[in-house]
Amino acid sequence: MRTPSLLPFSLLIILMTSLSSCQEETDCASSNNVENTSALACKQEDHSIQKDHGEKKKAQHEYGGWYCPDNLRGFPAMDIQDLSTVPVILGRMPTQEETRDGRSLMFIDPEIHPNARPLDIQLPAVATYYNQHTEKDEVIIVIQASIIDSDSIVGFRYANGGNGSAWLDEVSFLEPKEVIELGSRPFVVSNIEVQASREKIWKIMTGLTFENELMASLNNDAFLTRAWRPEAKVEYPKIDGIPGTIGKCSVVWDGVYAQLDYVVNGENYVQKFFIDENPEAGTCEVKLVAGPYFSDLQHHHSNWNNFLQTLKGFSESYQKGDPSWLEEQMKMRQ
Repeated sequence: MRTPSLLPFSLLIILMTSLSSCQEETDCASSNNVENTSALACKQEDHSIQKDHGEKKKAQHEYGGWYCPDNLRGFPAMDIQDLSTVPVILGRMPTQEETRDGRSLMFIDPEIHPNARPLDIQLPAVATYYNQHTEKDEVIIVIQASIIDSDSIVGFRYANGGNGSAWLDEVSFLEPKEVIELGSRPFVVSNIEVQASREKIWKIMTGLTFENELMASLNNDAFLTRAWRPEAKVEYPKIDGIPGTIGKCSVVWDGVYAQLDYVVNGENYVQKFFIDENPEAGTCEVKLVAGPYFSDLQHHHSNWNNFLQTLKGFSESYQKGDPSWLEEQMKMRQ
């Protein structure tokens, strides 16, 4: 069994794609033979393959193990019952352009890997994949499957947004009947433009100063405003009428992205927050994903829009205020 570890990959050659959310950062990258439509803080896993007697053999390529949960622009969250809307490439290897428009995830250079070929499986396909960062089985939609050298690699989009890749034996495909039995699994997906810097928004969102106001804006929907650090465990006050739900910060890339995961009645829920900054315009787009919600979707959508509007208001006030504005607000609330 492979045990991937979270590793930065700034050593890779940067090839930005049109779907990439990053504009000036170097962490979002792809190698000279990989077109990775990843976002700002996307990470690449360790490609070591555990062999018998503890021997490790290094993989010959960099395709398996991408983890990009923050690519909410290129691969937004979607209901798995809407597979007919998912574009894919069948029966051949994708072109470089097709890795930039959402139909594929990886461009495999035929000059470097002349024997690479597509796997003969039906796509798109719903599957599950154990995510070591969230420590749970994630629902994914496989949109690419290729044989590269001696490896079989799949590229997928997370049902809750973002993208990744894995070795074929790491995913479990669901039968059409199983997908139908899972039913509709819609998410709240919402974006808002904020006239403030990423730093200011992050401080408002993760600080304690406006915790009560942010919580109130959600009308009892779950939201964490404290302990924003990787692996932090928190107790949500109430979710769907069930008190004492335990959640955790599965992923936190400071100032950029946070992912909060929790379980209610055996069902995995997620909240994703990505701050996409445009330094030239002096604005940010805050991207949010929450769910899945199996009832009252409009109610939850309204709550999260209230939250984003509240976050926008405080962040823009902070941006306009003098450097001590936040400290003064803290004193007023003590």
